[in-house]
Amino acid sequence: MKTKVTRKEARKHLEQFHLAVELVKVIKHFFPDLA
Repeated sequence: MKTKVTRKEARKHLEQFHLAVELVKVIKHFFPDLA
């Protein structure tokens, strides 16, 4: 049985992924020695 992902759920996951990417950019910007 395949789990069906609704459009709303997919958008929520996409937003979380986007936030994570932005967070990584900020961390790399402020802490270049950590990256």
